[in-house]
Amino acid sequence: MPKPPSISPTYTLFCPGRPDSLVEAVYRWVLDDPRIVIEPVGGHEAVLARFTGAHPDGRARSGRAAGVVDRDAYPDAILARQAEVVHVLPYFETESYLCHPALLGPTLAQLGRPRATDALWAELVSSARATYVPAVNAHLSNSPKPTGRARLEAMAAQYAEQLAAADAVLEGDDVDALLRYFPGRRLADRLARQLDFLSPQHLLECARAAVRPAEVVPLAQLRAELRGRLHLG
Repeated sequence: MPKPPSISPTYTLFCPGRPDSLVEAVYRWVLDDPRIVIEPVGGHEAVLARFTGAHPDGRARSGRAAGVVDRDAYPDAILARQAEVVHVLPYFETESYLCHPALLGPTLAQLGRPRATDALWAELVSSARATYVPAVNAHLSNSPKPTGRARLEAMAAQYAEQLAAADAVLEGDDVDALLRYFPGRRLADRLARQLDFLSPQHLLECARAAVRPAEVVPLAQLRAELRGRLHLG
């Protein structure tokens, strides 16, 4: 009697976002494994909730599930605790990966619109400048809320600190630092249009046709880290 066909185990990656969103498409592309189900579950806290003992869905504790959350503007101490149970992105958001020159360069070259690395960095900085105030406000929203008589002075000091942090990123030449500080969704939207893509979704479609994630160092690292969380080696 012939053996029944073996069924490959299914793994689940819980991620932020909505079904059929750009975020889901990015993780599906990066992992490219039919055994892995990408399951968007909403926001940051919704992903973390899958890994708490109170959540009724047992998949997160089955050994064949993992979670990934955006870095956002959470303090390092909070992110360190979250990293014990889910993978925390090194960048602000999933969309930040679409803004990396290592992805944009070969994508534009494939389209017959090559750009030098310096030119791509200038475009990235230009997009970041256009999202300067929302980025600063995002980081301020996670700063401790001052109280007492010196509250206004403390708030002014926090604001000045974030302005200095944003300016330092823009004046430097560290791509990772920029993608860590500035919100990726806003960056991707502006940068895609600056580079003559219809939208971030269009940019992703073109990138998928031009490069393999294994050829782009940040994407290759993300793939390895998520597969490790899923115990896929």
